[in-house]
Amino acid sequence: MKKRIVLALLGLLGTAAAQQKVPVTYAPVTIDGVTTPNGMVTINGKTYVLATALTAQGAALLKTNSIGLYRYPTAQNQPLVLKGCMGEWLFNGVDRVRIDSVTWNSQAKWFDVNVSIQTSRQNVEAYRHFDFKNMIVAYQDGRLIQPAKTLLQEISFSKNEGGFLEPGRLETGRFYVKNPDDTDKAIPTKLVIPSGDVMSPSKAMSFDLTCKK
Repeated sequence: MKKRIVLALLGLLGTAAAQQKVPVTYAPVTIDGVTTPNGMVTINGKTYVLATALTAQGAALLKTNSIGLYRYPTAQNQPLVLKGCMGEWLFNGVDRVRIDSVTWNSQAKWFDVNVSIQTSRQNVEAYRHFDFKNMIVAYQDGRLIQPAKTLLQEISFSKNEGGFLEPGRLETGRFYVKNPDDTDKAIPTKLVIPSGDVMSPSKAMSFDLTCKK
């Protein structure tokens, strides 16, 4: 899907340039050993690198016209950010996590919490990476989802591309918040995520779901 979008964007650039009779050439670009086909474009003598090529090497779109590059394990120098809103990157010393959206899955009858993640940990299964039992979801009506206190509640995770979380790579996925009492009328207001290693978890990140940046 990403490849089709990139090719479509390149096609639009080429069409616009052709209409203006501006010389355009495309070439692969290699950044720290990772090659992106057609990731570099030269227009009228000026060379540009597409954001998708940077993303392959851990670039993150922080906000409009602002890109951040993060490398692990040297990220120890990054300040900890343990509290924030949706759309904001939090960092607990091991993981960077951003909540992109929270939606009610009407078919499965649970909440999908869509996230972007970057980790310093070597490839491990999600159940060893996230401390699911000690995650907490708070609702506007005062209810709490705490899997550690009841087997009827569950929080799990799935990476969109499958497989393990790869260290240093910008990944997307979703947490599934499952509670038999939930309906589309429920309003989640807070999510607490302890992550790093379930044997010795790092500091928990607390997201306020009522605000977005």
